[in-house]
Amino acid sequence: MGFNPTMPSIRLILIVTICLVPLIARAQVHSPDQATPPPAATPAAVPAQPPAEARLDFATVQLREMKRIAARIDMNVDMLNQKFSLEGNYYKDTDYRVRLQLNLVGLGDTSSKMLQVSDGKILWDFQQVLAMQSCHKREIQPILKKLEDPNLNEGFRIAIISNMGFGGPEAMLSGLRKSVGFDQMSDDKLDGLDVVVLRGTWRDRTTLLSANERPLPPTAPLPPYVPENVAIYLGRLDGWPHMIEMIGRAPTMLQEDIREIDKATGRPIGPARKPARVDPTRVTIRYKLLPNTEITPGLFSFEPPASVAASSIKDDTEEFLAGLDQYIAVEVQRKKSEAAKAEGEQPVLKAPPIEVPTAPTGDVPSPK
Repeated sequence: MGFNPTMPSIRLILIVTICLVPLIARAQVHSPDQATPPPAATPAAVPAQPPAEARLDFATVQLREMKRIAARIDMNVDMLNQKFSLEGNYYKDTDYRVRLQLNLVGLGDTSSKMLQVSDGKILWDFQQVLAMQSCHKREIQPILKKLEDPNLNEGFRIAIISNMGFGGPEAMLSGLRKSVGFDQMSDDKLDGLDVVVLRGTWRDRTTLLSANERPLPPTAPLPPYVPENVAIYLGRLDGWPHMIEMIGRAPTMLQEDIREIDKATGRPIGPARKPARVDPTRVTIRYKLLPNTEITPGLFSFEPPASVAASSIKDDTEEFLAGLDQYIAVEVQRKKSEAAKAEGEQPVLKAPPIEVPTAPTGDVPSPK
């Protein structure tokens, strides 16, 4: 059976609405009350013609240095012949205080809300889709203490903190860096601003289809509802991601014919059949900085709604700490093995990598 381009990919929609939103952009900092701008790059810091992925890596570092952020988020989605939007705000302050709230707009009576809040002590994750609600919590300080272990390298510490929900825009760029192969880079203008446009396509195609769909051959075109082409618009000097576009590819005439193929003749069987018309998906994400005066202490407080039973709130702190302990044990064993090899002794067997438990809305990179 061929692919049905009208079949919604639930996993893809989750990627679009949950994983790609912790991004802040639109650096329009011209007055004292505006948010603190990211550090400007000097010509010496960025090579004249860097590869696209090297440029993205540099922008990720620049964004990580931003300490305080208040921003407006607007995401417009045209998918499976339906249009809807996600609107909300992102706030980041010192001492691991963050707030990300998004609301679904434009799907009739369908309601959805995502809220992540940290006061520097507890990270809450609350989601509501129609009548379904989920609430998770995680204590931050014990995890930060564990991350001070000398057996953990700095890259791993950054990855853990970023994927816990504190990474802000650099966490999203890091995710795209892993998932998308960026091989094109060009200068352009966006809303009168000088930008560098990075373009690429998904590396791992299997993550873009639902579990019920048959795997695509490596060279086969993706269905039009999958936004396979990704573009990031970065400020040319400050590396700020002003906009992200994800666009599907229109089907060719060969793709539109969904008849089965006769193995003997290689020709389609029966009269021509076309799938229901589905325009290519288009997702556009824009971010606009707001004045820092909008960052107030009350933003980072949270109490679960009365409709959420206390017994249903999942605390995954201990599970997360156990995962870190396992990873540290692997690192200790690895170092012993390397020391034994250096001394010419029989090396200690190396344990397989341990997956660290992930935050409810993102994946922690596997230990290297």
